[in-house]
Amino acid sequence: MIYIGTDSTGVGLGFLNFLYTNYFRETVALYNKTKEHLVPKMIDVIDSSCLYFDAEHKDIAMALMTIKRMASGNRIILKARAERSTTDAFFGIAHALINKSLNTAANQRKSTFAFGHLSMIEYLITPKDSDENQEENFTSVYRPNLGFETIDISSWMLDYCDLYYNDKADYWEPPINPESLSQLAHANAYHGSVLTARANYVAGRFKGGGNIRRRHLQQFTRDYIQFGHGALLKLRDRVGRVMGLYPLPAMYLRKRRNGDFWLLELDDNKRKYKAKDVIWLPQYDPKQQVYGLPDYVGVLQSTLLNKNKTLFRRRYYKNGAHMGYILYSTDPKLSGADEKKIIEMIASSKGLGSFRSMFINIHDDHVQGIQLNPAGDIVTKDDFSRIKSITAQDIFISHRFPPSKLGIVPTNTSGFSDPEKVGREYLRDETIPVCKIIMDEINSDPEIVNRKDLRVEFDVTLPVQD
Repeated sequence: MIYIGTDSTGVGLGFLNFLYTNYFRETVALYNKTKEHLVPKMIDVIDSSCLYFDAEHKDIAMALMTIKRMASGNRIILKARAERSTTDAFFGIAHALINKSLNTAANQRKSTFAFGHLSMIEYLITPKDSDENQEENFTSVYRPNLGFETIDISSWMLDYCDLYYNDKADYWEPPINPESLSQLAHANAYHGSVLTARANYVAGRFKGGGNIRRRHLQQFTRDYIQFGHGALLKLRDRVGRVMGLYPLPAMYLRKRRNGDFWLLELDDNKRKYKAKDVIWLPQYDPKQQVYGLPDYVGVLQSTLLNKNKTLFRRRYYKNGAHMGYILYSTDPKLSGADEKKIIEMIASSKGLGSFRSMFINIHDDHVQGIQLNPAGDIVTKDDFSRIKSITAQDIFISHRFPPSKLGIVPTNTSGFSDPEKVGREYLRDETIPVCKIIMDEINSDPEIVNRKDLRVEFDVTLPVQD
């Protein structure tokens, strides 16, 4: 899932460029059913080459800020958040870009997009004509519609100068999509395991207090490590006294401008919590102090590379241990009907993911009648083990986590250091500091500082060395 933001103009040129590059390659455009009635608010005026929207420029910028792209096979689904007022512009743009009425004789034409008092000139790449308007043109070369995903490797999800406040939803948008951080934990075998281990080590030092169960303390710690911030709700009795603590899911928690919180629920519902009822513990982010930022963000690309390499290997073997082929024919006796059947067979047996095949027929080439040439072979040069090893090291370094604690088999002859010594140093340098931070934040709360029964306690002593 790719989170698409806006550029400095606030009207989403980055999204439009992405849409031009990818949208017309897809044959399916999916609209959220609850948003179909918003499309007629867009009016396409061909004569003036303008697109008018019944929305202010700030609404359009807000809509483009909340667009998510999901790819599944050869389909791309573009979704915006559920707020109706912010999705008008997005679905209007998407509808206009695939609308046949925009098809002109030229492949490109300049169009002015009017966003309130803002406007911009962009080249509109029109979609291909429909099948009814095209004459059947049989060719001897079959080229698959690859539909590869275009990724801007120069962009980075942390290229932000400040946070965006969603006026319609009344909360600050997080710097990184929490849903993406949640999915990243399952991207490979290392990242999620380290997250769990770090949270378990902290919870294992918990001695009690706060009327909170150990597993709930573990959940709070996991949120703090994985999402960069954690939150504990103060449970009160009928007269308003704090009786205990309970973790709030950081993935669905949003901060308001006045310091209060929204907890996002199903069906676009929200539950409000006042700032005084929540103990908020964020990790430090020098760019903004509204949300926390996980300390492992520098390893996101390596984590995804590790995942992609594994998926590539799985697709390769599931495809029959080949990366596609080129079927080359020079037989002049090959009839057009047989040639068409071969093309249909190749098209119906396309491989997984990026694996595709191609058929070429050149009559009277005076070479072999039919040749089958593999498109590529990873057996001769396979960096699978090397990439997996390097990316795993990146993950361990980013988390500052010793590989020996995860049962990693050493590749060198000397092996790892003494696990007891390594564990003691990790406890001193990483686990105990986090325990102290949590203790200080909870026990310093004005409603808990003088309540011994609610003050939490961790074991912050080092074990005696033998």
